Amino acid sequence: MPCSPGPCSRRRTRKTKNGLEAARKRGRVGGRRPVVDDDKRAAILARHQRGESIRTIAAGVKVSIGVVHKTLTAARSGSEPAIATDIPDSAGGHP
Repeated sequence: MPCSPGPCSRRRTRKTKNGLEAARKRGRVGGRRPVVDDDKRAAILARHQRGESIRTIAAGVKVSIGVVHKTLTAARSGSEPAIATDIPDSAGGHP
């Protein structure tokens, strides 16, 4: 007879978390690899500093417009290291 949904889902969640923790201890990290490596990040920041539009940057670096926005926002907030010179908050009128 199958168990009720509550205990089964809690057991499954616990086993999943334990498995992920064990994998991390072995040096295995899940998830998708980032699209932007250090070279692409540097190119995006440098081109933006020169005043290129986000669409032009995206086409030139061969990434999506969203990836360019995300990279610039992260560089402004300091959540990832800015490789080029710092980008002012009012650059290009974008939030």
